[in-house]
Order: sequence, then structure tokens, then C-alpha cells
Amino acid sequence: MEVLSVRQEEKLWGRNHIIHLDNSFQICHIFINKGGYCSNHFHSHKWNQFYIISGKLVVNTYERDGSIKNMTVLGPTECIKIPPNMNHRFEALEDTQAMEIYWSELSEHDIVRTDIGGMRE
Repeated sequence: MEVLSVRQEEKLWGRNHIIHLDNSFQICHIFINKGGYCSNHFHSHKWNQFYIISGKLVVNTYERDGSIKNMTVLGPTECIKIPPNMNHRFEALEDTQAMEIYWSELSEHDIVRTDIGGMRE
């Protein structure tokens, strides 16, 4: 068994410990200082999930015109999933620890047929 080191990134709002990162998903343990918030942003292809360990986190989602679509306050053991292309921002109401998970989903309809298969005699 190999012991892996966790990459830590300092952020304006706190810090981010990247636990796993590859081309299909990412897991981070984030520490957000009270009053800390991230930029209003979206991910083109990734889902984004927040699972709260401790503290309180507000997650806002936005319409394209910048108006708030939804405001959700999360506490310990609560989570939210944000789909690709949805603008969002978080802000900590208290010092907060959370797991942040990113992933992509393949669609079962991800096929473009150029002809129809069959059987040869």
C-alpha cells in the first residue's frame, strides 16, 4: 500500500486539500474561514458537490443574468449537487469544513449513428 501526500492550496477564503485528482473526478477537503467566499463561477463539464462536515455554508446558484436562482444554507451532514454550466458561489457563515467533490457524467445517449447495424447473410 502506498501512502499518498495531500496537495494543499492556500485560497483567499481559506485552504483546499486535494485528496484525489484524475481525469474523471476530484475530491477536496476544504476549510473556509467565516465570511470567506469564492468567485461566482461555473464548470463547463463537471458536477460540483459540497458535503458539510462542520460549520455553515451558503451556496447560491445564479441565472445567466446574475440574479439569484436559489440560496441554500447547509449545516453538518448536509450536501448539495450543482450541475455543469450552473453559476454558483459559496460563503461561510461560520468557520466551515466540507468535502468538495467534482465529477463528469457520461450520457447513456452519447452515441451518434451514421448508419444502422444488422446481419449479413
